Amino acid sequence: MKQKGKTKNSLSPMGELLKYSMIGSAISIICLVILSLIAALVISKSDLPHRSITPISIAIIGISVFIGSLIAGKMLHKKGLVLGVLSAVITLAIMLIAGFFIPNENVVSLILVKILVSVIPSLVGAVIGVNIRKRY
Repeated sequence: MKQKGKTKNSLSPMGELLKYSMIGSAISIICLVILSLIAALVISKSDLPHRSITPISIAIIGISVFIGSLIAGKMLHKKGLVLGVLSAVITLAIMLIAGFFIPNENVVSLILVKILVSVIPSLVGAVIGVNIRKRY
């Protein structure tokens, strides 16, 4: 018999959580790439010192994971803390794997800072996203 209205989600709760955390991570990576390109353009056109690149890239990571987990939390509407941690871990893993392909780059440089800057904004973003009310 066909249900009227909402269809039942065929994913388990863990599968649903993983799905939305991957969506949040994908959005985070897209934001990371876009913001990094914008920052590279600004840095190349301005007189910023070379030592300002690291803080700018750390800020871009924080902003990107916040946006990604905010959107994922808004889509899922539950389990914001777990969703935030999963989104941050997936995004951080993708960034570390991508770091292996950059020549002369120390992959583990600032790893603790990157972990903190990934997890904390992601937690906050997911919790805020879960608590945003839908407008009908």
